Amino acid sequence: RDSAMRHETYETDTVARAGDKYGHKIQKEKYGGAQIVPEGVPSNNVNGPGSGNVRVFLQTVTTSADDIDEIQTITTTADDEQTLGGGFKLQYARPGGTCKTRWGQDTTTMSADPSGCYYTTRLIPHDASPAEVKSAIEQGLNANQVEELWQINRENAVPGVGIVNVTRSGPDSQEGYVWSVTFSSASGNVPDLGIMNLLTGMGSEAVVETIREGNSLGGTFSLTFLGDTTRDMPHDIAPEDMKPILEADLPHVLRAHVVRNDPTRGLCTDVDCPTGPYPTGSRCSDGLCPDGPHVSGGFTWTVTLTTQWGNVSPRSPTDPLTTVEGLHRELLANDGGLSGFNARVTIVPSHGLSAFQRMAALNATIPFSL
Repeated sequence: RDSAMRHETYETDTVARAGDKYGHKIQKEKYGGAQIVPEGVPSNNVNGPGSGNVRVFLQTVTTSADDIDEIQTITTTADDEQTLGGGFKLQYARPGGTCKTRWGQDTTTMSADPSGCYYTTRLIPHDASPAEVKSAIEQGLNANQVEELWQINRENAVPGVGIVNVTRSGPDSQEGYVWSVTFSSASGNVPDLGIMNLLTGMGSEAVVETIREGNSLGGTFSLTFLGDTTRDMPHDIAPEDMKPILEADLPHVLRAHVVRNDPTRGLCTDVDCPTGPYPTGSRCSDGLCPDGPHVSGGFTWTVTLTTQWGNVSPRSPTDPLTTVEGLHRELLANDGGLSGFNARVTIVPSHGLSAFQRMAALNATIPFSL
């Protein structure tokens, strides 16, 4: 039916057919209340009197947080009265590889041997322009050219850094610069880049520091339906894990069907994959998959619930209940357990916002009989 159709709702156990001033009793404890359909066809037992049917609720559940991009800086310096030359290489992924050595909480230095790193840029000159650094990062620290990443096979791809924006300040008196790299497409908090120092000049150093961490979703949320609430669920719960929770914790639910965007999650678990609080199990964490995680690592679950609650079942074509259907009840979210700046759960009745085109076509915003 047209989702814009208007309904008159009743919380009591008496409802009236259109044009009937007396009203008719229904079993509120069975149907949970009911409402007249003043125009159109009521959504009750469409299979005919006496036939089995269920009431179907279509829901789209989305976790999200504000989009705050990660910013890291690359700084080159040298001793006084020295002039920098040479260059450096940037590296990413394969944490704990033989190429990485930490020299402090926020600074990562790479040794001259890149064999333990997964992605390494070409040599970046000591005075490279912002455009040169951007090009080197996007071409060297991704699984493919950025314009091709949306269509590559992700099954065995190690996610890279995605699209970046670069600015530069300097030089200082030793020809040192500071490049500021903003990770504009990657989901959530991006692990630190590594840097291989190939600069010339006494006391030359090249360091990477995180100036602003990307906003990353974490924590848990729960769902409430028809007065019952689920246990806490991880912010990135897999659909095959959400389904049994909905069926077990919500007594009125007969069956649940759940799918989620980013079907590659859980595949990137080998030593090459980057680590960090952002969606580490996703091979789409560069933000360039058509169905990957949302900004800040959010996800969308397309949920179908069936129940007998509110399932008005007329016994004959003349039954007064033929013009009546069950009340509409919302699926509610409890997002107080989520972490991340302005983390939230949004629920939309219908599948209109589903990541799956065929399911998005099921845009019924009110429950229906099936």
